[in-house]
Amino acid sequence: MSFIDALLSGNTQRERRQKTMCAIAIAITAALLVIAVIVFAVCQIAGISTNTDSEKDTDKESTPKVELGETVERQLSPEAVYSGNLLTLNSTARYKGEVETVNLQERKDRPKTDTGENSYTVLKADRTRFYATEETAAALNKMLQAFYNAKKDDNILISGAYDTTAITSQDAVFSSGEAIALSYFHDYATNGINDKRSIAKVDTYNWIYANAHKYGFVAVSAGSNIFRYIGVTHATAMKTRGLSLDNYLKQLKNSTPDIPMTLNANGTYVAYYCPVSNVQVPKNYAYEISGNNVDGVIVTVNLSKAVNNTFVGETTVEE
Repeated sequence: MSFIDALLSGNTQRERRQKTMCAIAIAITAALLVIAVIVFAVCQIAGISTNTDSEKDTDKESTPKVELGETVERQLSPEAVYSGNLLTLNSTARYKGEVETVNLQERKDRPKTDTGENSYTVLKADRTRFYATEETAAALNKMLQAFYNAKKDDNILISGAYDTTAITSQDAVFSSGEAIALSYFHDYATNGINDKRSIAKVDTYNWIYANAHKYGFVAVSAGSNIFRYIGVTHATAMKTRGLSLDNYLKQLKNSTPDIPMTLNANGTYVAYYCPVSNVQVPKNYAYEISGNNVDGVIVTVNLSKAVNNTFVGETTVEE
């Protein structure tokens, strides 16, 4: 006899009715227990969700709050799109501005070895002359001086840069005068063969990849030996975020004055994109502008440096 049969059996109709009522009570109690378990589980899940949301809110609160303050419109010449360190450069976006450069071979501030020799070599061919902007060349010399001091290696070779003899045919990345290709003479010391090779994935030159951002340089892509100067603030932000140069520039393009991109941990530097037809700049903070070489500019703001911009209340045109 099953449990249910035993429970419902009885000698009289009254006994059977009492046992039936008992069975119903047990069933209801069991159902209520099941419902209680379900409610408890739902509450637990809701609690986890609430905690997660709370954590997200905490994360938001821990993110530096950007107080850009009042902005005003500043009109720029259309040529401003092609000036600055944050240009998009590729096969479809060659540099369209005018390049003002200096000859890398003739720089007076080239770093020296302990014996007074140049600590790096500039590739020199019959018609090839490598150039860079003044800002890029100065930063390059500082970086390679620090590299020599750290590694005592004078085998670096500038194997690519802005070439005045091949302006239209050279790689677009060199077209703004801010990119430098770094190689080294493989086996030159032992047999004099000028076998130049990329510094990428060579232990001695890992120092450059690890420290380039301190001098404003970033590798243009993973594993590349071409370094481009974009300034210390942006180079450091790019390295901290672990982004490629292409993705970093895309993130800048997607930032706005209302939701700027925070560049450093304490939020004192922020940046955002504006179309050249409507450039919004802060009224009370120092800022810099770089064109993106396509359709607008990137405004980089130093929120720790309060200034009284002279054009406040006026719309000015920057030539």
